Amino acid sequence: MWFKYGLGASALYLCFTLRPAIFNSLRPVTVGSGRMGKTCESSVDNKIKNEEFHRNNLMETERILLRYWQESDAEALFKYASDPDVGPHAGWPAHKSVEESREIIRTFFHNETTWAIVLKETGEAIGCIGYYTHETSNIPIGENDCEVGYWVGKPYWNKGICTEALKLMLDYCIQVKHFENLWADHFTGNPASGRVMEKCGFVDTGMLNRCSQLVGGDKEMVKVFKYNG
Repeated sequence: MWFKYGLGASALYLCFTLRPAIFNSLRPVTVGSGRMGKTCESSVDNKIKNEEFHRNNLMETERILLRYWQESDAEALFKYASDPDVGPHAGWPAHKSVEESREIIRTFFHNETTWAIVLKETGEAIGCIGYYTHETSNIPIGENDCEVGYWVGKPYWNKGICTEALKLMLDYCIQVKHFENLWADHFTGNPASGRVMEKCGFVDTGMLNRCSQLVGGDKEMVKVFKYNG
C-alpha cells in the first residue's frame, strides 16, 4: 500500500480529483442581449479558478512553497526519506535508493493531493504534505472530511517548517476544497507532530486508533486530532 512510501501518520500522502485539463475546458458564459451583453462566471468556473489561484499563487510563505512533485526531485527525496529517523515515525520505511524514490514519485506522488515542501532559498524539496479523502484515510472520517499529513527532513526539524506548510494546507482544504471536518493523527511515540497540529488549531480528541496498514501500526496506536481553528 502507498502509505508505506512517504506519508502515513502525519507524515503524508494524497489523491486529488480535479485535473489541470479541466481548467482549459471551462469558459465564462455570456448572458444578456445586444451590445449590452455581459460576461458572468458559473459557480463551477469560480470554484476552479479559486482552486487554481490558491495552488499557483498562495501556497507559499516567505521561506517555503508547496508544489507538485517532479521526478527530478528524486535525489532530494532520497536524501531525506532515507533517514531512518524520518519514515518510521510516520509509518513508512526508509527509502533504499534514489531509483526507489524516483519510482515512488512516479507511482504514488503524481496526484493532485500531494505536494512537495520546497525551501525557497535552495529550491530543494525537503518534505511532503497533503491530504487523504475518506476513501483513503488512515482513520474513519466522514464523506466530506479529510485527513492531513506531513513530514519534513531531519535538518529542518524544530524550525517551524511543518507549521508553515500545514497552515497553507489547512487554508487550501477549508477555502478551496470546503471540507466539513479536518483530521490528523500521529503515533503516540511522536509527540512533536502533535505539537505542530496544536499550533495550527487541532485539538486532541482523546481517541486512539490502530492503523495496521502503516509500518509499525500493528504495534503502536495513533492519537487522533480534529481541527478546531
